[in-house]
Amino acid sequence: MMRSVAPLTPTDITIDERSYVRCVLTQIWQELPLLTGGALLFALACLPSLLLLVLGRPSLAALAALFGAVPAWAAYCYLVSCVAAARSTSLADMARAFAALYRRSSLLSIPALGLLYLLQVTQAAASRGVGTGTVSLLLVASATAQFLILFVVCLGTLHALALLAAFDLPIRWAVHNSMLVVLARPSVLLGLASLIYLLAAAARLFGPGLLLLAPILYAPIQVNATLMISRELLTAQRNRSGSVDAPPKEEHS
Repeated sequence: MMRSVAPLTPTDITIDERSYVRCVLTQIWQELPLLTGGALLFALACLPSLLLLVLGRPSLAALAALFGAVPAWAAYCYLVSCVAAARSTSLADMARAFAALYRRSSLLSIPALGLLYLLQVTQAAASRGVGTGTVSLLLVASATAQFLILFVVCLGTLHALALLAAFDLPIRWAVHNSMLVVLARPSVLLGLASLIYLLAAAARLFGPGLLLLAPILYAPIQVNATLMISRELLTAQRNRSGSVDAPPKEEHS
């Protein structure tokens, strides 16, 4: 449980489908200095992973991301969720959230990074097969299936990290609720995936410096989408049961 920063409550979520675009644009415009500062801190946390990738060490890069970039992203999601809830916040809150969410965010992301490593191994085997003319249809099908699974797991993990950060949830509740979010609005999943692709293509076209802008644009869109769908699910639960019960807290370090 986060003890140094205050998590959101269901009553803090006011965004809905009609106000979504306006709220996101307003948040980015009005809080641009704060979001830019948070993006700089996130970029610093990503530096070890990027350097290891440049050096051709993808396995070590994934490990570095697990203990650096992932907790930093969770902390950035907390910052954005406070902005979405119109709470007063600062970069100091992001730093405190990084420490509070470090262990849970790292553990939550292990499956996604494990699948990424497995996909790299399969692709390397396929590349060797292409070079020797012995690549099999089974290997290609395996790599394709792994990519699709990784795609869904990674985007689900992004939702889970946003929920973990915003509401200070235990890991299993963050995963459970992220699955509900994905199933409730699959179109949002495709939209976020398209946005990631466009940002990656733009960074490749205009240079890696654009990667600094990516969190400023992506995080408000994704975090607000997660909060909006969570609000819809809570409203549906209220309509069915007449009340909304927050998920039970679990003790964790």
